[in-house]
Amino acid sequence: IVVLLYDRPAAAIMKSLPAFTPTEALPERDGIVTLRGHFAGDERKLLVRLPSRADDPGAAARLEREWALASELDVPFAPSAVDFGEMSSQPALVLVDPGGLPLDVLLELEGKLDLATALRIGSSVARGLEDLHARRIGVAGLEASALLVDLDEGRARLFDGSLARRPASGPVDARSDLHSLGALMYEMLAGAPPASVRAPASLRERDTRIPASLSELVSRLLGIGTSRPSTDAC
Repeated sequence: IVVLLYDRPAAAIMKSLPAFTPTEALPERDGIVTLRGHFAGDERKLLVRLPSRADDPGAAARLEREWALASELDVPFAPSAVDFGEMSSQPALVLVDPGGLPLDVLLELEGKLDLATALRIGSSVARGLEDLHARRIGVAGLEASALLVDLDEGRARLFDGSLARRPASGPVDARSDLHSLGALMYEMLAGAPPASVRAPASLRERDTRIPASLSELVSRLLGIGTSRPSTDAC
């Protein structure tokens, strides 16, 4: 994959992209739709992100920021940028398609995941967050809808604009991301997000087959009990 880097703002370039053949539309989020497919004469599997409305300058600005961040990062967990330009008179961000299903769609289909699958996905997310935190980067609003998961490989990848929504400056606080990781683990194993931020029923209370140590860890990540999430990842 050749990543194209520009010295000028993306909006000033806005080159026309080749004809794109969509094969699947992923759920819309925050005014941006993500299409799977490929360009004419190019069989690489790609994602194209476009504003869902032509009159939404906020969505266009978010895509430009996503492009800037994705072009700079070399982290497997983060989106891998390919190009930025114009498609159907709309700004369009092109990313490598890592494959897999959106985690929220998977949970809608399955209800909840088996222990082994949830642990593999959770471990993949944890490693990804560790890589980002090592670069002083946090994720804003990490949710199931922000992740593509490959069940065969037990791999999770960000594909939406979560990184672009993070604060542009200021210290990175890993606690928010670690709390979100706990919430993801809870949702994958319980089949529903925590009932409340402060005191959801523990996983062990919901399902006695879940190891007590895992239930305790998730509860700690969510901030319940006496321990607070660690900031060591930063």
